[in-house]
Amino acid sequence: MDPMKLSQILGTLSTVWFFLFFVGMLLWVFWPSRKRHMDHQSRIPLQDDER
Repeated sequence: MDPMKLSQILGTLSTVWFFLFFVGMLLWVFWPSRKRHMDHQSRIPLQDDER
């Protein structure tokens, strides 16, 4: 196989893979059953340090 053709195929496959990974992460974060956990995580930076 021509190295240029292989490079194009691998570039296309990596783009599709990263897009699917990104969509999967969005689904995981915004899934309705995870709302309570994500709300808790979003308030962590606003909590006072207890030292």
